[in-house]
Amino acid sequence: MIKKIQFLIIVMGVIMVMSKNAFSEWKGCIYDYARTGEENHITVVIGKFCGPGSPAELVIEKLDLSTGAYETVNVLHNPPRFGVAAVNFPANIAILDNNRYGVSYDVISLSTMKVLGKITVDVSPETDLENTGAYMILSPDGSRIFVNWDDGPKETLVTEVFDSNTFKKIAKYSSALIIGGFSNDGRYAYLVNTGNEQKISVLDLSTIQISKVIQLPELTKHMSMGNTIKEWGDHFDSNIAFHRGQVSYVYSIDTGALSVSIPTHEECNNSYLSPKADWMICVANWLLSGGKTQVDIYNVTTGKWAETFSPPVDKVEEYVKGHPLAEGAIISWPNDHTFIYNTTQKLIYFDIKQNKIVKELPIIMPWEKPGWKPEVGK
Repeated sequence: MIKKIQFLIIVMGVIMVMSKNAFSEWKGCIYDYARTGEENHITVVIGKFCGPGSPAELVIEKLDLSTGAYETVNVLHNPPRFGVAAVNFPANIAILDNNRYGVSYDVISLSTMKVLGKITVDVSPETDLENTGAYMILSPDGSRIFVNWDDGPKETLVTEVFDSNTFKKIAKYSSALIIGGFSNDGRYAYLVNTGNEQKISVLDLSTIQISKVIQLPELTKHMSMGNTIKEWGDHFDSNIAFHRGQVSYVYSIDTGALSVSIPTHEECNNSYLSPKADWMICVANWLLSGGKTQVDIYNVTTGKWAETFSPPVDKVEEYVKGHPLAEGAIISWPNDHTFIYNTTQKLIYFDIKQNKIVKELPIIMPWEKPGWKPEVGK
């Protein structure tokens, strides 16, 4: 009997060590968050044995915003070193950064996890690669890959457009352009000139020709653009928020209308617009410095403050430090007056019209699920 008990203790100890090791292999290794193109999901990419050198595996997971649970999309063995630059499920591809400074990418099929092709941005020979700051956005239909980067020697921003079927470069634009986003109908891309003459070039996605140039109102010059997004990702849909000091405006590309001035706090550069641009939200975040997040909500029509939402401060785990969601973020809008706020440990649904939290969901990390393995369907 004693020998049986000793045997059971040894077995339990081995299981506990194995579980702990399996947990630690993944826990410190979140690489990136990305848009999915699916309104009810956000993507997270995790790796095994992250740290110096390449990860052993990359696992692409979908966070279900209606449940707070993850689902495995696929696993990539022996991946490139530097993780994901973009993920787009309608196009069924992941774009993985081969180079730390974002100049070379592998395009991976999410269904087969095989490399479909490679895209490389056209940097000047003397460019300091550490400062390219390259990032990308995929067109709504997944047919075009837009890469924006900083050409240091020429002191300008560059936008390059690649075909996502052939991976060939089909256009290049320079002179302080950044990828602004896409029209609501998905037919046009907006390239924003951030130089002294602030203007928007409207690019027809079917022809890859600039169809017109919009001169922005005088009031928006020398102002900074907010992070005006509908879903997780760095782009807007036909509306832009501009900020300087403690005043903000919302500009409609479709109509050319400029909102009334909106008195805001100085931290309003980190802003969000609701899908119909009825509400503007300014997020001031001091979470990592020991403070807390303040979310101020403004009515764009009246220009007046509506209310403040103070999300709970969850513990910031090591595996998400350095990523936007580590500080909390608005990641989606179920409708024009309700947003989903991610604290990294829970999803909070806040209804602006009711001025209250209407739902909270605990987030279940993949490795926290009993018996989780990095396999599709697990």
